[in-house]
Amino acid sequence: WSGLGYYQRAENLKKAARQIVCEHGGKIPADYQKLRSLAGIGDYTAGALLSIAFHRRYPAVDGNARRVLGRLLDLKTQRQIHAAAQQLVPRSRPGYFNQGLMELGATICVPRQPRCPCCPVASLCAARGRNGMHKQQTTRKRTSFTKDVVWPLAIVRSNGKILLRLRPPSGLLAKLWELPGGEKPSHRSLRSAIRQHLDGLGAPIPPLRRIGEIRHSITDRRIRSPLFLIDLPRAISNAAADSGWRWIRPHALRRYPVTTMTSKAMRFLAAHEKTLV
Repeated sequence: WSGLGYYQRAENLKKAARQIVCEHGGKIPADYQKLRSLAGIGDYTAGALLSIAFHRRYPAVDGNARRVLGRLLDLKTQRQIHAAAQQLVPRSRPGYFNQGLMELGATICVPRQPRCPCCPVASLCAARGRNGMHKQQTTRKRTSFTKDVVWPLAIVRSNGKILLRLRPPSGLLAKLWELPGGEKPSHRSLRSAIRQHLDGLGAPIPPLRRIGEIRHSITDRRIRSPLFLIDLPRAISNAAADSGWRWIRPHALRRYPVTTMTSKAMRFLAAHEKTLV
């Protein structure tokens, strides 16, 4: 799962499974309000489950269905679109209707340059009737801000093991394990920033050896990550043993949910050491 970016969904999946076992006897409830009370399930997911899995007459309005209904019926607000969806979904095979509506938006009634001649409801479409399908309910242009970030990482070794640190339970890359490091403030030097992240070791840090750098992009950050290799004597490594730090063998890394940057850094280290042999 690590590296796919769906960490919150994984957490919610586990929480919802526990709720289903503890509160619903191990069976997914076929009730809208009970479904909505499960972790990670919103209006769209509840409607999709009820209509597709339980054959109940509920709408499932995702972005594609929203665009189709907005154009087809000349609707402007989310409330209007949802009300129309509730009226249109049939009692017979509601899941097929919802899936068909979503598929229509995904393949034909696309945000830009919709394939109107292929559309099975083109003759009923309000937007096409006034030749305004490109303006009606199109995807809003996103304003994207990407910043360049320097994010040094420390590969700390001792007695054949690598030091990992657990990230906080919320925020960017929550609950993932990583090599110590982080976004460098502009006023700090690389080595100063790394030493700050290693304060939790509770022991003096030997000189840092820079071995190269990796590149990575995440959300709104374009990251340049200098890599520093630090070899600790066993006496110092024993100081870092609390719940937020963990020493592991490199081959065990695959058993941990680690950040993609950590995986890249470890691959870089392996290649770097091959060149020294």
